[in-house]
Amino acid sequence: MVTFSASVSAWARRSDARLVAVFRDATQQVANDVRIPKKKGGNMPVDTGNLRRSLASSTVEMPKIDPD
Repeated sequence: MVTFSASVSAWARRSDARLVAVFRDATQQVANDVRIPKKKGGNMPVDTGNLRRSLASSTVEMPKIDPD
């Protein structure tokens, strides 16, 4: 027999996993959307392509930038 406490704990673990999945999916969708160039209906101006290639993200710390 599963106790109420065990059921709530299992629900909380599944909820945390779903929250992370939604966060990752939403972040990926935003990253994809901001990379769409103006020529294809987006808002990103593309001259050299450096802006599009400069997108970086992390869930742990600020991404390191290589100035070269």
